[in-house]
Amino acid sequence: MTVSLADPKVVYGAYGVLQMSRDAGKSWSEVGPLPDNLIDMAASANDAKTIYAATEMGLAVSKDEGRTWETILDGAPVSFVEVTGDGTAYAFVLGRGFVRFREDQPTPDTVSNDWGNRIPLHLAVDPTNAKRMFVATHKGDILVSADGGIKWTVLGG
Repeated sequence: MTVSLADPKVVYGAYGVLQMSRDAGKSWSEVGPLPDNLIDMAASANDAKTIYAATEMGLAVSKDEGRTWETILDGAPVSFVEVTGDGTAYAFVLGRGFVRFREDQPTPDTVSNDWGNRIPLHLAVDPTNAKRMFVATHKGDILVSADGGIKWTVLGG
């Protein structure tokens, strides 16, 4: 599930198909098929009709509430996608690393690629300091970055 930052009454969910609520979850409608091999979703900060999908095949975007999908990155699994309130999007691409892009310019730049055998599964960005980030990995580690994702250290380590 993901809640739109552009309109908090818009919620997207995956349950067999892509579903959408326009009334903060009180009622739901089927929007369309899920992208193949969906891993994660993130709603846009700028447009309630735009949603991003991390899949086993890459990163995709829909600008029509999930009815159609366009590929942003292809050919490698993406373990998460997250969009912050200012329209910055982040994802982790296996084999490439931690990437960042602006919603108005969806060409991802690699921020860091030194992850060893860790795969980040979830990202949280401090809303008061966008350079302070946390990721949870598939190994159960929590990593923290104070420089916008360039360098990461194990929290409490």
